[in-house]
Amino acid sequence: PLQLISNNEYWTLQGVNGASTNVRLRWDDQSAIIPAGALDRQKLRIAQYLPPWTKVGETVNDVNQNQGTVQTSTPVSFDGSSKVFTLAIEQTASAEITSGDVSACNDGSTFAVNYSVAGDAPLRVVINVEHTTGTTSTYFQNDLAEGEHTIEFTYAELFAIAGDGAYTVTIEEVYDVNDLAGIVLGTGVTLTALPTPNPIISGPTSVMTESVTTYSVAAVAGNTYSWSVDVLGAIVTADDQNTINIEWGTSTGTATITLSQSSPAPNSCTTIVTYEVDVRDWPVIIGDFSVCANSTEVYESKEVAGHEYLWVVQGGTIQETAPYGYQITVVWSSQTAGRVTLTQGPSGDQVTIFEDVTINASPTAILAVDGSADVCDGDPITLQFNHTGGGIAPNYELHLNGSVYQPYEDESAPKPNPYITEPLIWNGTNAGKEYTFELRVTNTTTGCTSIWNNKTVTVWKTPETGPQYHIPNTHGM
Repeated sequence: PLQLISNNEYWTLQGVNGASTNVRLRWDDQSAIIPAGALDRQKLRIAQYLPPWTKVGETVNDVNQNQGTVQTSTPVSFDGSSKVFTLAIEQTASAEITSGDVSACNDGSTFAVNYSVAGDAPLRVVINVEHTTGTTSTYFQNDLAEGEHTIEFTYAELFAIAGDGAYTVTIEEVYDVNDLAGIVLGTGVTLTALPTPNPIISGPTSVMTESVTTYSVAAVAGNTYSWSVDVLGAIVTADDQNTINIEWGTSTGTATITLSQSSPAPNSCTTIVTYEVDVRDWPVIIGDFSVCANSTEVYESKEVAGHEYLWVVQGGTIQETAPYGYQITVVWSSQTAGRVTLTQGPSGDQVTIFEDVTINASPTAILAVDGSADVCDGDPITLQFNHTGGGIAPNYELHLNGSVYQPYEDESAPKPNPYITEPLIWNGTNAGKEYTFELRVTNTTTGCTSIWNNKTVTVWKTPETGPQYHIPNTHGM
């Protein structure tokens, strides 16, 4: 049977009554249904509207996709009336996406793409998914029967290709049971993986009654926040920021902190996360559990008369000597992980708890002078900033001779790198005046800061000129 009838060109022929002749139709680059493959073009046919459209010719003279003819092998009889002919394709595989664009958040929704296939089954299609950045992924759908089908994508599946954003889904190829390429009809659809918050609450998981502790998530520009906590505590700061303080009451138990974080309108997505906290009288370890290498931190539990405190630290060194009290000072090493363990209670009735500690590497600031470190009076210099371990968006601080370099501090974000200083002025009694620039970098994710790295620049006095410095050329006179 005819599967595809051309709808962009027709031939109307009128012969005298009783005449008969073969009909030959040509195709060119304007004939929309011509397949790209030579084998597939052998399925081109002449269709006559009788009605319905009926195959009347199948002799193909193929040159290429833009040139050729199809002719009847049995003459067509005429009766004096007009007869309409066009090009058609006989049972060639075809595929077309039939659904529309889809947008969704990372909330468990899926992205469904519906498409139809026709031809000698089983059929197969090749589907391409392309992000606006140009990153692509290919999917193969095999053993398809004629009719409607659906391919579903999860948010995570799209996100793994190139993150959130818009993806264009197209059918690239369709093949029939004989592995002959068919025709792809229509256009693609756009699937939009909307930016969805992914908040991770940080803060102590065990706290003392009648204490105040801080909880936070990473700040995301344009996002809104809404915090709540159950009856064991109360939020004592604004509850619509990325950081809150909670004052715990006198009751013990498991408290639940809830955060609802939303991305900006108009395509806003909301994520709700919870965080459980053990509210205790004792023991409890209070302190920072995400620290920087070689940093000094204080850890404590509730001070209770008659209690013994046995502290053990892995990955760091306790600065006090045993027997310990309710509070200790720890200097962490440059390892990647540590642990603080506390056994507390009256003799014979003690409880042991521990908290794991992430030891974040401290970054290194790299400061270089672009060009010579020797300049003349009134010249600026160009400083090049770099780092190791500073993360994706490091924060640089620039000092000059031990004080904040205000011109750099006043620069609006994003601050320039390389950075051209203000003109450096010579003064004093020496021929050269030294300026020492110092750079420090902070990893904005971990909060860890490097030591200062410095570069010294020498500003040289410009030689004076004038009559008193002129030596007459009197040689030979």
